[in-house]
Amino acid sequence: MNASTVATQNIRSCARCGIRYDWRRSPSSSLKMTYCNSLCEKADLGFTIEALLRTEVSREASAAHSIHVDWDEVGELAWAASAVTVAA
Repeated sequence: MNASTVATQNIRSCARCGIRYDWRRSPSSSLKMTYCNSLCEKADLGFTIEALLRTEVSREASAAHSIHVDWDEVGELAWAASAVTVAA
């Protein structure tokens, strides 16, 4: 396999604009084989994979720090408090 064969194996055509690009030089790991840049990705999909991944990681981090509320227990406490108020 010579150098020109290797070079042409790394050339892809953008799914959106059709421009030819070397996927190894893509700054994003998620669009290397489909789009030439994030503008084409967003124009085609309506979002970028990188933004989607950041949102998912953020959502997972939020879930890890969220507080679980047992609404049945809250209702029982509210009912008990109202019973005490009525009795007084």
